Amino acid sequence: MSIVNAFINQIGREIGRDVYRNVRVGSSKYITPISASDFNEDFSKEIKSFELAAYDKVSIRNLINLIEKSENINPRSFNWQDCYVELDNKIDFCKEHLDKENLDKLESLDKQNASNFSVAKERHKTYLKETIENIQTEITNHENKSTVLAFALSLIGLNPIYYKLNFGKIVGHLFGTIVGGICIYHGYITFIDPKMHHGNLPINTDSDINIVKNVGIAIMIIGLIFYLPVLINSIRRIIAAQKNNSNREETSETLKKYLVNLNKSK
Repeated sequence: MSIVNAFINQIGREIGRDVYRNVRVGSSKYITPISASDFNEDFSKEIKSFELAAYDKVSIRNLINLIEKSENINPRSFNWQDCYVELDNKIDFCKEHLDKENLDKLESLDKQNASNFSVAKERHKTYLKETIENIQTEITNHENKSTVLAFALSLIGLNPIYYKLNFGKIVGHLFGTIVGGICIYHGYITFIDPKMHHGNLPINTDSDINIVKNVGIAIMIIGLIFYLPVLINSIRRIIAAQKNNSNREETSETLKKYLVNLNKSK
């Protein structure tokens, strides 16, 4: 079955698997698998376990069953072509070891395997196009967001709203920002003007004033304990968004090249 070998030689199974590892997580939420994700691997093992039976008719029947079952191969996994290669190998094996009177039937099965491969290939190409389109949509959504605005909103605790996170994240960031901001403000004014913001603390001596200043510093530290984790978390989210978008762009380009090579294969 030259169509399979041409495909394998042109784009490489290992390259395909590497691409799949990079894109599988991101794309799985958009595209529902056609069949169980482990079907291809289990089916490949089943093909490899195929052996000649005592009678040629039984061997041919078992081979036919495998060819028919190959129609259920999941082309949305990059190991889909392995099954067709294994079937191709088994057909060639049977051509070599079964009686010549079975050659016409084996040639027919070879053509059927090639036909099934072509159908799966087209379905795989459709999967690639859908995946690329979904990734491009995410890239566009990211590019529509302003990094500068995201950082500015992070300073006032609104970063989760900008990134449309869940309600718990929004409340947590707002709480940390508000409490932290209040503490930092009151701690600062207490530190710079202890005589006007000493509260119930005495300020009769220089030592008393230093105590009030230290209280102001302590209040600012408490504020930073609330505020800094929120700010750092927001900045990390911005950096992660940038990195994820860069990864999406790289994955998209890799898949586009892979699809071009796939279209060129015969």
